[in-house]
Amino acid sequence: MTGRSHAGSYGRQSAGNASPVVDQHRVNEAACGEHGWETVERYSDYVSASRFGKKKRSDWGKLVADVKAGRLDVVVMWDLSRGDRTVSSWAEFVDLCRERGVLIHATAHSRTYDARVPRDWRTLMDDGVEAGFDSEQKSLVVRRGIAGAALAGKSHGRPGYGYTRRYDQTDRRLYVDVPDERADIAREIITRCAAEEPLKHIVEDLNSRFLGPKGKPWSSVAVKTIATHPRYIGMRRHNGELFPANWKPIIDEATFHRAVAVLTAPDRKRSAPASMKHFLSYIASAPCGLPLNVAPEGKQRPARYRCFHDTCVSVRVDDLDDIVTDVILKRLSRPDARGLFVPPDGEASEAQAEVSRLQARLDEARASFASPNGISAVALAALEHAVQPQLEAAQRRVAELTTCAAGLELLGDGRFTVDVGAPRWEALSLAGRRSIAKTLFERIELGPSDRRLTRWDSREDRLLAAVERTTFDWRVAEVR
Repeated sequence: MTGRSHAGSYGRQSAGNASPVVDQHRVNEAACGEHGWETVERYSDYVSASRFGKKKRSDWGKLVADVKAGRLDVVVMWDLSRGDRTVSSWAEFVDLCRERGVLIHATAHSRTYDARVPRDWRTLMDDGVEAGFDSEQKSLVVRRGIAGAALAGKSHGRPGYGYTRRYDQTDRRLYVDVPDERADIAREIITRCAAEEPLKHIVEDLNSRFLGPKGKPWSSVAVKTIATHPRYIGMRRHNGELFPANWKPIIDEATFHRAVAVLTAPDRKRSAPASMKHFLSYIASAPCGLPLNVAPEGKQRPARYRCFHDTCVSVRVDDLDDIVTDVILKRLSRPDARGLFVPPDGEASEAQAEVSRLQARLDEARASFASPNGISAVALAALEHAVQPQLEAAQRRVAELTTCAAGLELLGDGRFTVDVGAPRWEALSLAGRRSIAKTLFERIELGPSDRRLTRWDSREDRLLAAVERTTFDWRVAEVR
């Protein structure tokens, strides 16, 4: 470059700093005038420069690019800590300025540094280390405070959906989150997810009634976030661990853990579509192992369950539905029926804690891989290969142990009989019936037919033939 040196003014605002960005630029440009430099560009960022910052500093990247391109002779900033509080990144910037012959001027120091001069280089590096150390110290204090609050059960950040923060009248540092009028909605969401109602249906219903969090329409993500957050059972999550919270729960643990198990099941993405219209679609299977879906009703042919692949077996929908319903109601008429849907005390919570522990281990490893000095890709792949099967097994264990809300709703209070249960079964949602079937049966298999039925056969003949073809593998004790 010829003539006046071209300078770039960099300003950054951070919490607790007395010099906002506008003031920094004003002082920087005054210094440029004193030294005869021409200010050709302003660079402004409003986020942290430490390694703990979550947001990207867009203008810092532009400044570095302009230095690399040779557009600047001088970089002017209020203080060297405005540049970068990550030691490795600051060292790269100083080395870049040394290679390009770009000066660094700190207006607070009234000093211009030339990284090509060893003493200036050392000063720049010492200030970078000091800024990094300051960030580490502040982070330690913050993390210690957050960990202490977690152990004390205090909430962190904004109160969750369904809660309102109530402050002490004399000291606003003291507060507690209390359930508000939206708590019933959160409870409804968790209960419906536990009953395996499709997220799509829940979202559509909620949007027809009211807006969601932050006044926005409901989405599957918003519903799933609420249904799987431990705050609703009075627990605080910190670094993958759960701590008893100082606010009231709004749902019982059994229903919550069931909802989590449903929404985090390893095979959830491979399950049947959310718009399921029939009781046993993708639950019953053919001898080949593939699930049954439904061939719709035709002009002279009723709707039928059939093999998903090649229709190697088929049966009328109403016949198989009635057979399985009859088997379920008879099984639930036995005295031990309630125990089929309620896990032993504490086991579901222990299983869910194992899921949280394994998930936190994976999250920690992935975060380490994403950090500059973290683990390698090979180490991450090895850990995922070892931990992922354990996580999926733990999730299956949670699904086996957690309460089936629809089953308890069907049983109700008092003595349960087939006659008592039949109208309750009809009143259940389709999602509730499917949830009960999946809780009770490991497999429902429809075998091939031994004889050909015609339209003139009675329904009793059809049912008898279908019963002979249907076998059940129970997750629990067999029907007697």
